[in-house]
Amino acid sequence: MVDVLRALEHMLKFLQERQEGVATSVMGGTPKDFIEYKYNLGLMKGLVVAEEEIARILKREDDDDG
Repeated sequence: MVDVLRALEHMLKFLQERQEGVATSVMGGTPKDFIEYKYNLGLMKGLVVAEEEIARILKREDDDDG
């Protein structure tokens, strides 16, 4: 189970870093058109959903251990 938790923590960090990259790109005006802008917003939503779910699982596991 420790390996699974370690993998989830790694994935959580990856998702957070990816979100930062997408946000920087969007805020910096990198998208070349509205379609790319909408794609990036959709990507961000997906990353946030995944991050929230992994964080929920890790919290539940931590609560169960504590």
